[in-house]
Amino acid sequence: MDLFELRLGVYAAESVTNELADKARSLLDEHSRRAPAVRAWALSSVPGDQPAEPGSEEELSVDELYEELPEQWRQEHPGADPSDRRVTELRIGAYGDGVQELLDELSRLACPELDHAGACPVPWSADFTLPIDEHYRWYLEAHYEHLRGGGAIG
Repeated sequence: MDLFELRLGVYAAESVTNELADKARSLLDEHSRRAPAVRAWALSSVPGDQPAEPGSEEELSVDELYEELPEQWRQEHPGADPSDRRVTELRIGAYGDGVQELLDELSRLACPELDHAGACPVPWSADFTLPIDEHYRWYLEAHYEHLRGGGAIG
């Protein structure tokens, strides 16, 4: 068991992002009830103008981290108005195991059929952060240490 963070960046309307967040909460609840792969979790929705990695010396924003997502949408919808679409990152801190399985399931929330032809209706990107070195261990502990006590937030 260890702390880790899953990240799902999307370029979508707020209602779509909220729906994905609700689905992610249900998925995490299910995982935390199982023979506990995920003992505790916290989910936050981070707007594009926020730092991509809070506490880091890098000044990269969430918008900059996922800059390819609006571009992908524009290429698939030339001349169309993006309306209220914006870049948002769903950030999920977790205490448990099974990071790759959980990331795969989270990705399928954004795109249920990963091998489909053409672009996804909602451009997305997913990744995770593990405590692989001192910097990432500090980041995870600073943001998610409280999860070691159990429960869900978000």
